[in-house]
This record gives sequence, C-alpha cells and structure tokens, in this order.
Amino acid sequence: YKRLLMKVEREFGDMPVIGALDDPKSRQDFMEYRTRVAKSSGEREADNRLSAVSAMAGWAVQNGRMGINPIAGFRRLYHSDRSELIWTPRTNC
Repeated sequence: YKRLLMKVEREFGDMPVIGALDDPKSRQDFMEYRTRVAKSSGEREADNRLSAVSAMAGWAVQNGRMGINPIAGFRRLYHSDRSELIWTPRTNC
C-alpha cells in the first residue's frame, strides 16, 4: 500500500487525517479524487488508491482512532471478466 498511499498523500497531505476522515462528507472528496485519477491513470489505479485509504481508515476504526470509515464499501470502477480464459475449450491438447 505504500506506493498508493504516497500518491494519495500528494493530494490530501495537508488534511488533518483523523478529524477530516471522521467526517462523512470527506467521502465526496475521495470520490472526486478517484474520478480524476481514473481519467489520468485508469480505473484500476483509482480503485486501488481508494482501497489503500479505506484499509488504513478501517484499521484506525478497529483500533479506536476513528469513529467511521467514510469510504468503506465504495463501488469499484474497474471490473475484469477473465472467465473466457478459464472456460474456453482447448483445442490441440
């Protein structure tokens, strides 16, 4: 997560982390950030960055440092379907 969190820190580094993340309104800021990242770096990268922040916030909630995780359960932008790689019948086996 270090690489992802360092990239998020460039955007939100001056945010007072615990206080701001405890505010449910911060979800909107992170969703807007994810939209910008998706346009510049792709949907998968955007989802991964938000996942890293959510994991960090989840840890803080479990350890009594925050009351809520404002981005818990966000819907992912990136979806992959690799079923054709698994279920395609092989020829010449």
